[in-house]
Amino acid sequence: TEDNWKGLFLTMAQVAGNTNGGISPTFKEGLPNLYCGIFATVLSFLYLLSKDVKTKDKICAVCMLLFFNISFIVRQLDYIWHGFHFTNMIPYRFSFLYSFVILYMGYIAWINRNNLRLGQVAVSALASLGIVLCYKDLNDIVFWAYNGVLLLLYISTLVYHSVHQSEKITATNKSMPIPENITKRRVCSYAFVGIIAVEVVLNLVNFGVNFSPTNASNYPKGKADSAAVIEYMHELEKETPFYRAETTHTQTLNDGALNGYHGITAFTSSANVKVTEFMQSLGYGAKNTYNRYSFEEGSPVANLFLSLKYMIERDGRVEDNAYFDDIYNVKNIHLLKNNAYLPLGFLCNSQILNVDFDIKANRFALQNDLIQQAAGLNADVWHSFSGNSLTIKGTGVDITPQPSTGYCAYTTKNEKNATITYSYTADKSGFVCIDLDLSKRNSYSVYLNNILLYSETHSLPQMISVCDVVPGDVVQVKLKCKENENGTIKIQAAVLNETLFRKAYNNLSSSVLDITSFEDTKIIGTIDCKNDGVLYTSIPQNGNWNAIVDGNPTETVAIGDAMVGLLLSKGSHTIQFVYKNNAFCIGWKISLACLLVFIVLSVLAYKPTIISKLQKFKK
Repeated sequence: TEDNWKGLFLTMAQVAGNTNGGISPTFKEGLPNLYCGIFATVLSFLYLLSKDVKTKDKICAVCMLLFFNISFIVRQLDYIWHGFHFTNMIPYRFSFLYSFVILYMGYIAWINRNNLRLGQVAVSALASLGIVLCYKDLNDIVFWAYNGVLLLLYISTLVYHSVHQSEKITATNKSMPIPENITKRRVCSYAFVGIIAVEVVLNLVNFGVNFSPTNASNYPKGKADSAAVIEYMHELEKETPFYRAETTHTQTLNDGALNGYHGITAFTSSANVKVTEFMQSLGYGAKNTYNRYSFEEGSPVANLFLSLKYMIERDGRVEDNAYFDDIYNVKNIHLLKNNAYLPLGFLCNSQILNVDFDIKANRFALQNDLIQQAAGLNADVWHSFSGNSLTIKGTGVDITPQPSTGYCAYTTKNEKNATITYSYTADKSGFVCIDLDLSKRNSYSVYLNNILLYSETHSLPQMISVCDVVPGDVVQVKLKCKENENGTIKIQAAVLNETLFRKAYNNLSSSVLDITSFEDTKIIGTIDCKNDGVLYTSIPQNGNWNAIVDGNPTETVAIGDAMVGLLLSKGSHTIQFVYKNNAFCIGWKISLACLLVFIVLSVLAYKPTIISKLQKFKK
């Protein structure tokens, strides 16, 4: 319809407006980042006006820019550009190609600058002004100062250059001495370099204003001390083919890659949504619309199913924990070893296949069901605090608490230091975890008997460990709320039954996968199954892992629709897991076909030159 076409053109103009300078770059969401210099925009129009450029080249460049522009708008094209995937934040990751075309056009125009005419410069100036007018906020004085002044300087220098070239053409050698021509040419070159340098500096200032600098004084956290502890861990496990480690509190979303160990936390555009949902259901900071899952010192039950052997505490605060032993430290950096560790694979009861890893389920209830079905328990390992043991109080905030469910709605109005405090009084001994679900990104602190354990900030629901408690201990979670904020909080707490958990651990550790060879794409191991069951592994399944049992290809099962599993019979087995990327075969064929097409087109394009060189070679 007419309105649709009008909307398309208006949106394309808005995208074009983002090629201007002095604007806030897109950080997570928004229009594509296309700014590559005001001079590049001016030169791109001169490219289209140049008589030295073939018409077909101009048409090709314009078509490419239009196609990229439409790709920013039409979601189906954007989806294809991103490998048939919608990105989570940082959209339009192919936008650099748009800038590349602009820069190419600018470069060709620049090398043909000596043939410029005043009329061409004038048209280019008007067209560039039109791009400036496409910006969404034309009332921004800083925007006009940035683009207006620089555009005027570039056009003025181009006019000077163009006039000089006209004088050079019309003048005789007597009336226009060569040294004078050279001097004017140098003046133009120095002027362009100076203006570009000013623009580069202004762009750096603009970027610094919009994005605050990162503090690198403690990055990576712990520096040499952390490195020494990690090196000690690697030395301890030099004969162990594979295990996972994590920090008690993350610094980045890829601490494992940063510090050199196999971790759990991951932030990657290729994150499998099923694995993300699996992690979310186990209580880790994850969301099925995000491309990340974040570990914080959490549930011993979840640690069982993720092959977590070590934690690294980098703040020097080691809470009482029956499941992690403090085995080594360098100053404030402590290495904690999991005494309830299970390796990459272990045998479970077949009932584990019936567990519903529902991301909306109560995490404590889900973990109860998981460990019962996997280990053959008939009772819950997690016991939630009763409503009578919880009090919810607010300071400088209006709250509507529901202690029976842990839910609280709040409004802060104009209060700057508003806080909400959840206080749980323990009636059993054991290890306590809390499950936080905050509607806002609130910072919070966890206390035991008014002693601070740690402070954190989370934006996703997450299960977090506290410490061991005895009856009468008070666990407090104090949340800070922002000014004029309306939100909801739901916190649940539970204590782990040590006896039942150790029984489950002993059952699961009776038949484990002994890894004899570990590579990125091939894992070999043996297992002695005490009975029929399911080999659970914490190997994320994306359809590319294949299994061979006792030399025979065997179909895998997906546990939680995410992790690789195998149905095994009683007895000893040799297991191989082999990773074969099913898309690789298609990919190399497409790449080869594209290469052949490119070679053919290149030969056709440069056929005269090639023939000429061959003839010269024969002579």
